[in-house]
Amino acid sequence: MFKRSSVNDKWIQEGKERIVVTGNPGAGRYIFGIPWLLFGVYFLYRYLIMGIVEYIQAGDIIGIFTGALGWLAIILIFGGIFIVPGWALVFLRRKVVIDALQREVDEKNDFLIFSRGKSHLLANFDRILLVETYSRSKDGPGIYMHDIRLMAKEAQEYVLVGVMQDEAEAERLGQAVSELTGLPFSVQEETELLAK
Repeated sequence: MFKRSSVNDKWIQEGKERIVVTGNPGAGRYIFGIPWLLFGVYFLYRYLIMGIVEYIQAGDIIGIFTGALGWLAIILIFGGIFIVPGWALVFLRRKVVIDALQREVDEKNDFLIFSRGKSHLLANFDRILLVETYSRSKDGPGIYMHDIRLMAKEAQEYVLVGVMQDEAEAERLGQAVSELTGLPFSVQEETELLAK
């Protein structure tokens, strides 16, 4: 098994027929996701669970079902506003599998308790493109990010294979995908992309 990793996404070449890229959004997802998730859980606990407990302690079991519809809807909506994005930020795992033997590309977003996936035929793509983008920062120097994309033949659609800060590692991944799929590999800087 041949392994490669980068600052952001990690990738492994399994034999001569598969490349698996695992997305890693970094620590920012915890910095923003955990407070949202905890606030949503606290909100539901404080106003939903404790509200039901108060009805039970008061002996008003019927009140849970008759008078609680309004506040229950509000609590679920506000709990959902914080819990759903918090959960998505904290638990999202993205994986792209390029299988030369099956001639398929599988994208999968895993949220721990459920996942969504999409499969594409390799025949729908005609090239691998490394796109370099630059993000400016107010406080200091900006950063370059490198997207490795499988570009579709028909439209300007693509499958995002990986995102990396390390340009050399991004080029190695692009080259490895090119060798695996037999598709040409090219590099396009942000200024070239914006000009089109």
